[in-house]
Amino acid sequence: MTAHLNADELEALAKREILSPEAGAHFAQCQVCQGRLRETYPGAGPKILQNLSEVLKQVKGLDGEDLEGQMRNSARQASFVESRIRSLLTGGDFDTSELDEFPAVMIGAALIRVSPDYRLINMKGILRICLYLIEPLRDSDFLQYGQAASDLLAQIEIEAANSYRNLGPQYQAPSFVLTALNRVRPSTDLRVKATVLWLAALYYRDARDFGSAEKLARFAESAFTSLGCLEEVQAIRLLLAVSSFMQGDLEEAESRVQKVLAVKPQAVATELGAVQLRARILVLEGHYFAAGRLLPRLRELASAFGDCPAIEANLTWLRARILGSTGSPTRAVELLVPVFSYFESEGIAFDAALAASDLAFFLLRAGSHREAAATAQSALKALEAEGLGYPESFAALKTLSEAIQGGTATSRLYRTLARRIELSRYNASLVRLPSDGVT
Repeated sequence: MTAHLNADELEALAKREILSPEAGAHFAQCQVCQGRLRETYPGAGPKILQNLSEVLKQVKGLDGEDLEGQMRNSARQASFVESRIRSLLTGGDFDTSELDEFPAVMIGAALIRVSPDYRLINMKGILRICLYLIEPLRDSDFLQYGQAASDLLAQIEIEAANSYRNLGPQYQAPSFVLTALNRVRPSTDLRVKATVLWLAALYYRDARDFGSAEKLARFAESAFTSLGCLEEVQAIRLLLAVSSFMQGDLEEAESRVQKVLAVKPQAVATELGAVQLRARILVLEGHYFAAGRLLPRLRELASAFGDCPAIEANLTWLRARILGSTGSPTRAVELLVPVFSYFESEGIAFDAALAASDLAFFLLRAGSHREAAATAQSALKALEAEGLGYPESFAALKTLSEAIQGGTATSRLYRTLARRIELSRYNASLVRLPSDGVT
């Protein structure tokens, strides 16, 4: 890792004194040292940073090159690191050794800049880079450089927690959540603080601690509002709408998601999530044709993320439910087979079980009674393998499975039990919460 400026060099810079070419070039591209300057010399820091090029013009660089040239080279290297990370995250599987030539601080800063664009596309890749960085930064003398260093590490840790939240194993997430939250101080950069609390709120929401999630989300919403970060504000409002949905309050979820959709323009990921949530609400309420009218917009939004298997599986599943419930069970079966296979291959047991129960019902509607009974039994076994974490869902799925096997499952029974299965999943207790809670 590149050596940071010492206290004497920071003081010299604050006094607008001449630095060595190496120190000046380092400061020009190092967010940590810039943050330390702001912390230590709050009056001088902003002025120095605004006039950095003027200060550095006084210094001649290495090998006859002036320091502005060094700055341009540093900026080019930072841009190159960001491009490299984007290339890795876009390309699928990769080896983190491809980043070995760059300073860890530069990699971390670049990752934080690009990660919002890839959370839906390559969560595994984000996690891989986070884990590549966290231990070296924790074990080095990096944190001695103050709040700016702590801020960067907190952002990397909360990204790792967010990835574990989505990917599993979820028991890995709590330690990263608590560590990142514990790094938040009154002196923490407000945007960093808001980001950490936002992603922590997502974790607590999915861990069914809705009170802590709401508390964190509201603070993050206020902070982002004060910063003028309207896209993040909308994302947090979507988080709260999903929280209402998870608690079974479909009326409040509908009200909240409508408010999200009323604001234009907004980030594609947020609009995709909001439209998808509204469609799920409509399906659970039995308004299949209204949900179907949202499918073209969902497809249009999803196209922005290219070939993303997770998005494709969820949209296909939604379409299959709508088609199967509006007179096209055979087509629904065709669509659900690859959806079930995807969830099963990814180890997403609950969604695999729920997709299998949909598949079983539509097989029955299509006249394939024997295959429907076998599929219903498979769905039950898939959820049973998850243990006792979903008792209400398991009971509802067992009732549906028995009705399908007996050939007595009606559309009304299916709709009632499918709603109960999906909503009761959020009453499960499979995710271990940090014991410290949220203060």
